[in-house]
Amino acid sequence: MIDALLAALPGVRLDELPAEAGLQRRYDAKYLVPLARLPDLVGVLAADVHALEVEGRRSTAYSSVYFDTAELLTFTDHLKDRRRRFKVRTRCYGEAEPLLEVKYKGLRGQTVKERFRHTGRAADQLDTTGIAQVRQALAGHYPDEVPSDLNPVLMTRYRRSTLVGLDAGERVTIDRNLVVVDLGEPAPGHRPAGTPQRRPSAAGLGGSHAIVEVKSSRFAGPSHVALRSLGLRPDRLSKYCLGVTVTRPTVRGNPWLPVLRKLVERDDAA
Repeated sequence: MIDALLAALPGVRLDELPAEAGLQRRYDAKYLVPLARLPDLVGVLAADVHALEVEGRRSTAYSSVYFDTAELLTFTDHLKDRRRRFKVRTRCYGEAEPLLEVKYKGLRGQTVKERFRHTGRAADQLDTTGIAQVRQALAGHYPDEVPSDLNPVLMTRYRRSTLVGLDAGERVTIDRNLVVVDLGEPAPGHRPAGTPQRRPSAAGLGGSHAIVEVKSSRFAGPSHVALRSLGLRPDRLSKYCLGVTVTRPTVRGNPWLPVLRKLVERDDAA
């Protein structure tokens, strides 16, 4: 049903978008939306958006690898809701080569994303050039020294459809079929003393809900109003933090437990 609705929307290609439509600096809000409500969502937005087309398709497979320290520094900064926090990941858009991305919080709560050509040998490897690029992106924005021991911690996979509000300066992304995969132990020598060897685990979190994100040049735009009209409110959501919490039972992830309960309970019942 949702794919048919997306197909009925006017389309727009990446090369047809103005540069500012990339929204590398933006305000964002995430919503956990039942799959059964997605037709309603597309319906209320349809008059004002185009569906993004990539190689003729209106949904694209995304795969991301998130990097963190053995002590999960970036996860902990999010857990504590630190104003100055960041994430480091590589991301593959469809069949394209991976890119290195650094996200951090900027002025007035804006999300800022810096993107670099990934120079590591594989998507789950950061080399010295990558570490230097992370430090370059965070210079002046992160108060502490950026650690060099960033190791692959979690992989996420999902399918994304994007609705573009050309006049409103907004994008609405709809992520379905989310799978999170724990990438196992930190690099040799980085496992805290006394911690037993763990086997990597995975979880499917997309059986009943989609993660919808509004990315806007304004704090509150038309898409936020449309979501509120459907009775939907923003949730505290992070795919990385959800994934770490669900795949590592010894890690405390209290802020994300309400969302995880909805995802896991309904997925188990499906």
